[in-house]
Amino acid sequence: IGTLSFDAKQAAEIWITAAQSFFAIAIIVNFEISAREAVALLVLFATQVMAEFYIIRTYAEPAATELSMTVLYAFTAVYAVLGIALFVKRRRSANELVRRTVRTAQTAFGRRESLPERED
Repeated sequence: IGTLSFDAKQAAEIWITAAQSFFAIAIIVNFEISAREAVALLVLFATQVMAEFYIIRTYAEPAATELSMTVLYAFTAVYAVLGIALFVKRRRSANELVRRTVRTAQTAFGRRESLPERED
């Protein structure tokens, strides 16, 4: 099976996408999102996009690519740190989500009887 080769800039883009996804999961692990969290996510994303746009419009290659990668890795670190902090803060919600996922998988594979979680 062949592999796809990525250049350094593409690798940085993959890392930031993963960090953004990690942060987003940390935000919604308790199935709620506050206005503050939504604004923080918007500000982080908009700031990153504006910084990238500024770099592309202001600097020539190869300086633009180098600076862009630095910005991407810096934002990756910010997303990762914030995600870790939220997961620590919401560890009970994360544990409950894992337990529910395991129960659902066990039921789906016939290793557990399907039981209603609550009566409506």
